Amino acid sequence: MIARNPPRFACPYCPTGVTFHDESYPTTISGELTVSWYHRNRLGAWSYVNSGWTSAPEPNTEHEILVYGELGTLIHTETEITGTSWIYLEADEWLDSGLERLNTHLRIKIRTWNVARTCGAIREIEWGVERV
Repeated sequence: MIARNPPRFACPYCPTGVTFHDESYPTTISGELTVSWYHRNRLGAWSYVNSGWTSAPEPNTEHEILVYGELGTLIHTETEITGTSWIYLEADEWLDSGLERLNTHLRIKIRTWNVARTCGAIREIEWGVERV
């Protein structure tokens, strides 16, 4: 749960330019799930043209990815991501899903936290895709 007591300026920004398989919010994917994004950092130069993306995140910022399978249940959580991409390997999904196959539908949620997890970004990224 995201803490709401800290002031907004004390909480990290969510990422921008999120892509799944190098596409902005596709409706379908095939194979393993790849997710990437750009950092945002209020401490550097800001441009509305690119939604404030930067090469470096705000200090002490990390991301968490939650993956929900076709049955709507949480099948995988990846925490403490500090980079700008993540790959959910097919073999891992097979094991995590309990279906002994890839899911036909995935819902992905990206959360951004400060490393102490006392404050999360106000906005979460969430997207669903069908697998073809």
